[in-house]
Amino acid sequence: MSILRSLTDGMGHLTDGARRSVARARLEAEHRTLQRRHAQALQELGQRVHELAGRGVVAEAPLSVELAQVREHEMLIAAKVAEIDALTFQETTEDA
Repeated sequence: MSILRSLTDGMGHLTDGARRSVARARLEAEHRTLQRRHAQALQELGQRVHELAGRGVVAEAPLSVELAQVREHEMLIAAKVAEIDALTFQETTEDA
Protein backbone atom coordinates (compact mmCIF):
# COMPACT_ATOMS: atom_id res chain seq x y z
CA MET A 1 0.00 0.00 0.00
CA SER A 2 2.90 2.37 0.55
CA ILE A 3 3.81 2.33 -3.17
CA LEU A 4 0.28 3.37 -4.07
CA ARG A 5 0.41 6.07 -1.42
CA SER A 6 3.74 7.34 -2.76
CA LEU A 7 2.39 7.46 -6.30
CA THR A 8 -0.72 9.29 -5.15
CA ASP A 9 1.33 11.82 -3.22
CA GLY A 10 3.69 12.30 -6.15
CA MET A 11 0.80 12.90 -8.54
CA GLY A 12 -0.68 15.39 -6.10
CA HIS A 13 2.59 17.36 -6.02
CA LEU A 14 2.77 17.33 -9.82
CA THR A 15 -0.81 18.53 -10.10
CA ASP A 16 -0.22 21.33 -7.59
CA GLY A 17 2.92 22.36 -9.44
CA ALA A 18 1.08 22.41 -12.76
CA ARG A 19 -1.72 24.53 -11.28
CA ARG A 20 0.81 27.01 -9.90
CA SER A 21 2.58 27.15 -13.27
CA VAL A 22 -0.66 27.84 -15.09
CA ALA A 23 -1.65 30.50 -12.55
CA ARG A 24 1.78 32.15 -12.85
CA ALA A 25 1.62 32.10 -16.66
CA ARG A 26 -1.85 33.67 -16.58
CA LEU A 27 -0.75 36.41 -14.18
CA GLU A 28 2.38 37.13 -16.23
CA ALA A 29 0.28 37.38 -19.41
CA GLU A 30 -2.10 39.79 -17.68
CA HIS A 31 0.90 41.81 -16.45
CA ARG A 32 2.33 42.08 -19.99
CA THR A 33 -1.09 43.14 -21.31
CA LEU A 34 -1.32 45.87 -18.68
CA GLN A 35 2.22 47.03 -19.51
CA ARG A 36 1.34 47.25 -23.23
CA ARG A 37 -1.83 49.21 -22.44
CA HIS A 38 0.14 51.56 -20.21
CA ALA A 39 2.77 52.12 -22.90
CA GLN A 40 0.02 52.79 -25.45
CA ALA A 41 -1.64 55.30 -23.12
CA LEU A 42 1.69 57.08 -22.59
CA GLN A 43 2.27 57.18 -26.33
CA GLU A 44 -1.19 58.66 -26.93
CA LEU A 45 -0.61 61.20 -24.16
CA GLY A 46 2.71 62.19 -25.70
CA GLN A 47 1.15 62.60 -29.12
CA ARG A 48 -1.61 64.74 -27.69
CA VAL A 49 0.82 66.93 -25.72
CA HIS A 50 2.95 67.34 -28.85
CA GLU A 51 -0.11 68.39 -30.83
CA LEU A 52 -1.25 70.85 -28.16
CA ALA A 53 2.24 72.33 -27.76
CA GLY A 54 2.45 72.81 -31.52
CA ARG A 55 -0.81 74.78 -31.42
CA GLY A 56 0.35 76.82 -28.45
CA VAL A 57 -2.30 75.41 -26.12
CA VAL A 58 0.30 73.86 -23.78
CA ALA A 59 3.31 75.83 -22.62
CA GLU A 60 6.43 74.50 -24.32
CA ALA A 61 8.93 75.66 -21.69
CA PRO A 62 8.54 72.71 -19.29
CA LEU A 63 8.63 70.32 -22.24
CA SER A 64 11.34 72.02 -24.29
CA VAL A 65 13.87 69.17 -24.08
CA GLU A 66 11.34 66.49 -24.92
CA LEU A 67 9.77 68.53 -27.73
CA ALA A 68 13.21 69.24 -29.20
CA GLN A 69 13.95 65.51 -29.21
CA VAL A 70 10.64 64.77 -30.91
CA ARG A 71 11.24 67.45 -33.54
CA GLU A 72 14.78 66.20 -34.14
CA HIS A 73 13.48 62.68 -34.67
CA GLU A 74 10.78 63.98 -37.01
CA MET A 75 13.46 65.68 -39.11
CA LEU A 76 15.62 62.55 -39.10
CA ILE A 77 12.64 60.44 -40.14
CA ALA A 78 11.79 62.86 -42.96
CA ALA A 79 15.41 62.77 -44.15
CA LYS A 80 15.42 58.98 -44.09
CA VAL A 81 12.17 58.87 -46.06
CA ALA A 82 13.73 61.21 -48.63
CA GLU A 83 16.78 58.90 -48.87
CA ILE A 84 14.52 55.88 -49.36
CA ASP A 85 12.50 57.71 -52.01
CA ALA A 86 15.68 58.76 -53.83
CA LEU A 87 17.02 55.22 -53.77
CA THR A 88 13.69 53.84 -54.97
CA PHE A 89 13.61 56.39 -57.79
CA GLN A 90 17.20 55.52 -58.74
CA GLU A 91 16.38 51.80 -58.79
CA THR A 92 13.29 52.29 -60.94
CA THR A 93 15.13 54.48 -63.46
CA GLU A 94 18.02 52.00 -63.69
CA ASP A 95 15.62 49.11 -64.30
CA ALA A 96 13.80 50.97 -67.03
